[in-house]
Amino acid sequence: MKARRLLTLTMATIAILAFAACDDDPASSNNTNNVNNVNNVNNVNNVNNVNNVNNVNNANNVNNVTNPVCGNGVLETGEACDGADFGEASCETLGFTGGTLACSEACEVDSTGCTDACVNECPSGESVCNEAGDGYDTCELDSESGCTIWASTPCPEATPFCVETPEVGCAETCVDACTEGELACSVDGAGIDTCVMNEETGCTFWETTACPMLTPECALVEETPTCGAPTCEDACTLGQRQCNAAGDGIENCVMGADGCLAWSNTPCPEGTPVCTIFQGNPMCNRQ
Repeated sequence: MKARRLLTLTMATIAILAFAACDDDPASSNNTNNVNNVNNVNNVNNVNNVNNVNNVNNANNVNNVTNPVCGNGVLETGEACDGADFGEASCETLGFTGGTLACSEACEVDSTGCTDACVNECPSGESVCNEAGDGYDTCELDSESGCTIWASTPCPEATPFCVETPEVGCAETCVDACTEGELACSVDGAGIDTCVMNEETGCTFWETTACPMLTPECALVEETPTCGAPTCEDACTLGQRQCNAAGDGIENCVMGADGCLAWSNTPCPEGTPVCTIFQGNPMCNRQ
């Protein structure tokens, strides 16, 4: 009887131990999962931190692009020039006749080394006999400078003499243009004409003496041609510059042949045909 009870107790104990050994311990499993979750969160945070650093670096790169560095010799956005780099700018594109640009320490264009814009030599369309009397000069527009200049035309052999009556042209024989010693204001009003004799042809012609700069306009004073102060009105301020109305050239304010300030147009070059305003200054650029 005692032996049967002992056998039953032993078998019960073995069963309990076996059940305990097969227990998966859910609590322990949950703890392991929790550790893994923490690691996963940390990994995500690390990735986010790396991304944040990259984003900061990217922002810095953007700042480097948008902020020009003056003095590095490279023309960048926001600079008019840098060292010897002026882009497409030159004295000519700025409306001057020539010269050399300089770049200031603030990367701004210095045009003081450029030559002044041209001055009209005469009223467009006017014609006069030359001093030799063997040809005539016609006032024409210079397409390169945009200003008027005198263009000479020699008389042919068949009609070798220039005459001014009834209009300027060439003739077989010379004709006195005036009475020797006579005085008159020049055609453009910027000088005094004196009637002199051409010893070779035996005919008189007008010889012009330009008026001084301070008294650039000729007018009759008691019937005598006299150089005096201009009576015209200045159209602009000396040195002032702007794009012309057509937008294909730069106008400079210069002293005109009549002694008054007027706009003188300089066409934009073919490679940069459009005039635009850059930092307050007119400049010829591409379309």
